[in-house]
Amino acid sequence: MKRVMALLLTLALALGACACGGPGGGQSSAGEAASGSEASPAVSSGASSGASSGPEAQTEEPDAEDGNPIDALYEPYWQAAQSTLARNTVSAAWRDAWRAELTAFVRDMESESADRQDLADLEGYLKNADGQAEALRQMTDRVGAGADVPREERSDLAGTAAPASAAISAKETYRSAFYRMYAVRYPGEADWKWTFASDAEKGILEAALYGG
Repeated sequence: MKRVMALLLTLALALGACACGGPGGGQSSAGEAASGSEASPAVSSGASSGASSGPEAQTEEPDAEDGNPIDALYEPYWQAAQSTLARNTVSAAWRDAWRAELTAFVRDMESESADRQDLADLEGYLKNADGQAEALRQMTDRVGAGADVPREERSDLAGTAAPASAAISAKETYRSAFYRMYAVRYPGEADWKWTFASDAEKGILEAALYGG
C-alpha cells in the first residue's frame, strides 16, 4: 500500500510540473511565435537545441506514398506560409511540380511502347488530369464569386484565397494521377528515378518568397 501511495504522489508531482510548462511558465513560446511570421522553414533546421517552433520541427517522414521529394520540399513551406502571396506562391509551385513529374512519368512510359493505342491512352490520361484540375479551378472560382457571376468574371471576384485553394486541389489531382499510374507500372518494388530537382526548386521557391 505504501508503494502505491508513493507512486501516486510521484505521478501527481510530475503532472504538476508539466502543467507549469517548466521555467518561465511557458511564456517563451508566445515570444517565439511573434518573431517573424514569414521566416524560411529551413532557418532552424540544423539547430541543436531541438526547440524549433517552425515546420522543420516535424520529424516524421513525408506521409502518403513514401518519402517523395516533392511533398518533402513544399509541405513545410506551405505550413509556414501566412500571407496570401506566400500561400499562392507555394501552392502554385507545388502544383506545377506534381504536373511536371506526372508528365515525365507518362513520357517515360510512352518511350517504352510503339503501340499507337498505348500512346493515345497515356496521352489521354495526362489530358484527363489536366481537365480535372481545370474543372476544380473553375468550381473554386464559382463557389467564391457566386454561381450567378459569368465565368469570365469569376476569377476576379472569387476572393484572395481562391488561387491557393484551386492550386492545392490541382496538386492533389496530379499527385493522385501519378500514384495511380505508378502503382500500375510498379506493382512490386519501385524503380522510378524522380525528375524533380529538390535543391534547384528550393532555390527558385525561396527567391520567389524572400527575394534574392
